[in-house]
Amino acid sequence: MSTRELFPKLDKQAVISSGISSTSLWSKTAVPSRQGQSGQIILEYILLLFISVTIATYMTKKLISRDGDNPGLITGAWAQMNQAIGQDIID
Repeated sequence: MSTRELFPKLDKQAVISSGISSTSLWSKTAVPSRQGQSGQIILEYILLLFISVTIATYMTKKLISRDGDNPGLITGAWAQMNQAIGQDIID
């Protein structure tokens, strides 16, 4: 948001006559820079990356697990389809 948006009735001539630098007042925005936050950005990126890899690993384990007692969702459905095909029931 610019200074003009913050102060719409502010007269540029009045600012110049008051001694305030008009170039700095009119050209700067009210949005703070993120220059000093590079460490926080990197930390957030690493945290999001860790969370997404953890979720992907968990989903993969639950979907395609080859455990005999508790097969994954896709592996279990595949085994049931193979058994149904292997029985060759004539309808």
